[in-house]
Amino acid sequence: MKRIEFLSFTLATLLVVSLPSYAVDPAPRAPKGMSKTTAPMKGPMKLTPAAIPKDMKKRTIRAEDPIELPCKSFRYRYTTYRRAVANYQTKLNQCGNMTFSIQDQQRAGCKASDTVAQCNHKLLRYCTRTQRHSMDDSWRLLRGAANNLKATIDRVMR
Repeated sequence: MKRIEFLSFTLATLLVVSLPSYAVDPAPRAPKGMSKTTAPMKGPMKLTPAAIPKDMKKRTIRAEDPIELPCKSFRYRYTTYRRAVANYQTKLNQCGNMTFSIQDQQRAGCKASDTVAQCNHKLLRYCTRTQRHSMDDSWRLLRGAANNLKATIDRVMR
C-alpha cells in the first residue's frame, strides 16, 4: 500500500512540476533582423524578410500559365455574348414599337393566307434577324471557349 502511495505521490509531483511547460507555449522568437524589444501595435511596423516563410518565396506562377489564355478568351466571349443578348432585347423592344408597311410584311415572308400570329412571328424574326444571328454566333463562340477552358483545366490538373 505504501508503495502505491509513493508511486502516486511521485507521479503527481512529476505532473505538477512539468505541467507548466506543457500547458503554456513559449513566446515565439523574434525573426532575424527584428529586435526582441520591438512591440507590435505601438506604431507602424514592417515585415522583415525573415518573417516570410522560405517555401512561399519559391512558389511563383509561371509566366506562361496554361490556363490564363483560355480564361481570358472565355471572359471576352462571355462579355461579348452578354452584349449581344442586351442588343437583341433592345431590338425586341424597338420592333414591338414599330409599324410594318405592306412591303415590310412581304419582305418578312407574310402571305395573305397567314394568320395574324403567323405574320407577327415572321415580322419579329425579320426585324431581329441581325441581332439574333449575332447572339447565336456569340453563343457558339462562348460554348467553344468554355469547352476549351474545361479541356485545358482537365489537362493541367492531371
